[in-house]
Amino acid sequence: VSVRPMDCMGVKGSGTAYVEFDDVKVPKANLIGDVTILLRNFVTERLGLAVQANRFAREALRLSIEHIRKRKVFGKTLEKQPVVRYKIATMARMVETTHAFLEALCYRIVVEEKDGGNWLEPLLRLGAEAALAKVQATRTFEHCAREAAHLYGGNAYVKGNRVEHLYRQVLSLAIPGGSEDVMVDAAARLSLKGKL
Repeated sequence: VSVRPMDCMGVKGSGTAYVEFDDVKVPKANLIGDVTILLRNFVTERLGLAVQANRFAREALRLSIEHIRKRKVFGKTLEKQPVVRYKIATMARMVETTHAFLEALCYRIVVEEKDGGNWLEPLLRLGAEAALAKVQATRTFEHCAREAAHLYGGNAYVKGNRVEHLYRQVLSLAIPGGSEDVMVDAAARLSLKGKL
């Protein structure tokens, strides 16, 4: 077995690494399951990534609001500019819509648990919803990070500030658990089978 760390663009503390097994044989008696175990893991991974992405999107929005209240251009703060207010409103709409979607999914699981049921089974049945939530949240995060960077201007381009850091994190949440195109297709296929 050999392990080599990967130098990733974002999420430096993740411990992402190449793990290679050379000439390793696993007896059938030691197998822990088939591919469905991996597929079921994707549901929880995608929901977790969606929550993280929307939280980061909310932080990009918060930083943007803080910045436009202070930054003066042509004698007035950025918040006085209609186009800037439109950007903030669009970011807020996307963040709140995504948050509501995630809360609705969590509510379904909580209701099942309160009724004495097993909360894990309904969670694992949220395959299509988890895929769509991940796409919604990572696209929201990407939009908010980009808009925050534009509002910050050149300051967002310099390493070491929060907006630049957030922008680097976008792909670290959009790629794991399945790329957005794959997620949309997976959700479509599941919904056509009546699993949405």
